[in-house]
Amino acid sequence: MMRIIKKMYDSDDLQSILNDLNADEIYKQRFMGIAQDKMGFMDFGAVKYVVRDGFVESFTRFDSDVCEQFLDVYELCVKKYYN
Repeated sequence: MMRIIKKMYDSDDLQSILNDLNADEIYKQRFMGIAQDKMGFMDFGAVKYVVRDGFVESFTRFDSDVCEQFLDVYELCVKKYYN
């Protein structure tokens, strides 16, 4: 059985991702489009709040699954548009 190992992210990595999203409106629109397609309504709302707030500490207001879904969408966005 093959196991996929995902990249490990720390809070500095997450803050850097949020800074990048908020610095480039096109990048943020692409990210949010993928997020809206891949997430449920409540989780998308949580991610939208975190991105708008721009601080990694905002993830603490929500279930840890929100952060995992945020990273999944981030990786999809990078693969789709920037690789």
